[in-house]
Amino acid sequence: MASPLLSRPTGTRRTRAAKQQGTVWREGIAVDRKPIVTHLTERRLDPEEIALLEILKIRYERFIEHFGRDPELDDPLFFDSTIGAPVPPNAEEARMQVIAAATVANVDYRPVLRMMGLN
Repeated sequence: MASPLLSRPTGTRRTRAAKQQGTVWREGIAVDRKPIVTHLTERRLDPEEIALLEILKIRYERFIEHFGRDPELDDPLFFDSTIGAPVPPNAEEARMQVIAAATVANVDYRPVLRMMGLN
């Protein structure tokens, strides 16, 4: 007779045991269904990162105003506003959009231009 610790529950006993232990059986293997907990470390954002996030928030809003929808994953937040589709702008237009968004957000645009290689 197999040890009760090594035996796999069957039928109703199996279902009840799985519910109680947070475990399910798949192909003869017990899979733990308890949530994985990760520990995040607290980190303060640099002023440059805050400026970038504020500018991106403004550009996100402009995208919705211009195209009437949320941007998709491949859509640029800095776009050529003369075209009806989201197309990346030339460098000077992107630079002007960063400066305009920074002005609205009341943040310094210079570190963001440096990050984007537009200075």
